[in-house]
Amino acid sequence: MMKRTLTFVVLMGFAAGAFGQAVYLKVMPVESKVQSRPNEEHRIIGSSGSFSKIIEREEVFNVTIKNMAPIAFDYTVEWMFLATPIKGSSKVEPFHADEKKVPLEKNGAVTFEIRSSKLESTHRYYSFVRGTDANIFEGKKFAGYVVRVKIDDKILAVEATDFTLKRQFQDPKAKWGVPEETDEPKRKKGNR
Repeated sequence: MMKRTLTFVVLMGFAAGAFGQAVYLKVMPVESKVQSRPNEEHRIIGSSGSFSKIIEREEVFNVTIKNMAPIAFDYTVEWMFLATPIKGSSKVEPFHADEKKVPLEKNGAVTFEIRSSKLESTHRYYSFVRGTDANIFEGKKFAGYVVRVKIDDKILAVEATDFTLKRQFQDPKAKWGVPEETDEPKRKKGNR
């Protein structure tokens, strides 16, 4: 009995190595949900047509994963949404990351929806009497996504907004997730 169990474990390990790459991943945009509301903190006093509003944007995608291996696997599907400042720096940073465990039988497939947290920006418009206008945008805008499928620490498939992101996050050592923010103020050098 022990020999049969050992043989099964060895075969399962071999199968995971041989067929673990046999996974299909497809990411399709569903919609961008955009809502705006008046910005009460920045009331505009000026000629008619001037306004200040807060814009919230949420990204929604459908993810399809198919196990193309001849045995069942438990996959981990993880996703990350990226943003960049509307003005100034072009630095791209993650603003939302999550994951889901997906067990699939051989040739099994599943499609599920993923959505980002809301990304907030502000838009202020000033209409001046002399015919000159000013648009001021602040905050962050959506800059892309990365979705990948893993078994343990082995990355099997990656889909992303562009090839550069896809190549970057095929590396298991690539920094993944949203940086944690701390509530405690940063100390200046020399202060204790």
